[in-house]
Amino acid sequence: MVVQPEDAKSAHHPEGHAAAVLPENYQGLKRALDWVRAAESFKPFADGLDASNNWITSPSINGGVGYLANDPHLSLTFPSVFMLGFLDTKELGGGTIRTWGSVFPGTPLTVIGANDNLAWGETVAGYDVLDVYEEDLVLEDEEPVAVNFDGGEVDLIKVTLTFEVADADKATETADVYVVPHHGPIIPDSIDGTTALSYRWTGHEPTQEIRAFVGLAQTSTVDDAFEAIEYFDVGAQNFVLQDTAGDIGYYPHAKVPLRDWDLSTYKPWFVLPGDGTAEWNGYIPNEDLPKVKNPERGYLVTANNDINGTLQSGDPTDGEYYWYFDRAVGYRAQRADEMLTELAEAKGFTLDDHKAVQTDVRSNYARDLVDATLDVLGGDLSNLSADAETLIGYWDGWSFDLSTGLAGSDPGGDASADATERAGAVAAMFFAAYETELRRGIFGDELDDAGLDFDADENDQSVVAALGFMTDAVEDAIFDDTGTGGTETRKDVVEAALSAAAAAVIDDLPAMEGYPPEEWYWGRVHHLVLEHLAFAAFDLHFLDQGPFAIPGGMYTVNVAGYPRNNVSFDTTSGPSLRIIHEFSGGGIQTHLTIPGGMRPEVGDPHQLDLLDLWLAHDYYNIPNTVDTVLDAAEYMYAFVPAS
Repeated sequence: MVVQPEDAKSAHHPEGHAAAVLPENYQGLKRALDWVRAAESFKPFADGLDASNNWITSPSINGGVGYLANDPHLSLTFPSVFMLGFLDTKELGGGTIRTWGSVFPGTPLTVIGANDNLAWGETVAGYDVLDVYEEDLVLEDEEPVAVNFDGGEVDLIKVTLTFEVADADKATETADVYVVPHHGPIIPDSIDGTTALSYRWTGHEPTQEIRAFVGLAQTSTVDDAFEAIEYFDVGAQNFVLQDTAGDIGYYPHAKVPLRDWDLSTYKPWFVLPGDGTAEWNGYIPNEDLPKVKNPERGYLVTANNDINGTLQSGDPTDGEYYWYFDRAVGYRAQRADEMLTELAEAKGFTLDDHKAVQTDVRSNYARDLVDATLDVLGGDLSNLSADAETLIGYWDGWSFDLSTGLAGSDPGGDASADATERAGAVAAMFFAAYETELRRGIFGDELDDAGLDFDADENDQSVVAALGFMTDAVEDAIFDDTGTGGTETRKDVVEAALSAAAAAVIDDLPAMEGYPPEEWYWGRVHHLVLEHLAFAAFDLHFLDQGPFAIPGGMYTVNVAGYPRNNVSFDTTSGPSLRIIHEFSGGGIQTHLTIPGGMRPEVGDPHQLDLLDLWLAHDYYNIPNTVDTVLDAAEYMYAFVPAS
């Protein structure tokens, strides 16, 4: 039933990277990669999953006022991935929990948020917690029944699953799943004669992540939060913490496999032999996991980057432990850290400062790649197409901000009144087209020779490698196109990529039709469309919201990811939540926004309540007491036991 807020109040409220070189003909690898790529279609919230930011700034360096900021980057959908939540069992039920912040729809626990004394935020830590094994099968009547392991045979577990088909007849289908007891399930369709691929994952074991969030909801100090987080074993997160006593903390706890075989022989990121020679030996001890309380400089940033520094040497296995072979390119962390460092050294932090960092769209990646490109050209533009020569001129004096160049969020709307922003938006658009063409020019021919497709959207390591090739003293032979019969140099590839990018803008971007080059603004082609989850799977888009012109791009703090394997810049992922907790006067005030509203029903007036704030980089001050929540409520549902 629906009750009015005042009625409810009176009735219930008391008074009071390194690029990896794949060996040729490595058995099983391509099949494993194909399976992983196919699985992407079953993860509706996974787009951009390893792109999130969070940071903490201590009140000890800021006149007693501290901040915790977090913006997880997931698929931008309609309804939103996150919703606002307030849960109170103290005043209304005599319990021990009062939390607020963001929740996944339909779940009660606050995922990213605060209680009366503590706030927490998360980004993906990215430990490598899954290994793929090539199994040697034992067959009976052509059916797998066991695997050869450690000098003997181990029987497979066979499970027959029954599925109901979604049709008028409600027919059922069955599928047999085989499980290797010491590794895990055999990947469907990977059985090939007497070989198959299985995978071992830490999530195959019982874990207690829900207990971790219950603990966070009930704790009041960073030290207690550390203990709660030790129940978070799978789906490793960079937890940042702050309490009202003035402490800050960081703890990315998870079960990280201890791989103590000869890692020079069997690399964990390749398919491993299933015969027992590359097995886990428990987990890295808790005391050796990253963890810090009250860092000396008073602030800390995470952004899915290499938290242990183990990728810096180019060999992820050369440390005491192996953690991962690939992490997000560190530009977001670098930019946020340098902004916070500048603020700390200059004047300290305000709420507006944290909002500015969270919505920053300056690209250090663009800075580095543009500088390297101009160095290669050496001032010689004679081999560029006329359009490329015109467009590259916009890089002169560019701040490397990926701004829209528009006055609002309408892609066909009026241009910004700021001439510098307009010119920068043209520079941003040309850069986005160029960087994909450059990586295609460097790596596309070698991948073609290996029978693989160039997919710029899938492999951030190609960004690291491309920058390295552009800036290091590598031989021009690396840039040679193996398919031309000639000999191309680094400069040849750069010139071709610049001209190809200019041509792509003209030929492949209908949004630019009718506009002269000086009006080829980033916001004309960099769009956000919020796809309705209920209908997008059927390729029905009549309930989608947008398009909206938005700033940013890959590796900006304010991420606005887009497919990079063609000239299409429609945004598919970004900040599914922006949240900033302000610690002052012994309390916590929370400011947040989501790209949507609180009501998923079609036509509901509250479907998109916060979208305008999200587009404008503004925030909502969430009520965090029973009184303020009830005062803000328009209507409520009361749930009563069925008679």
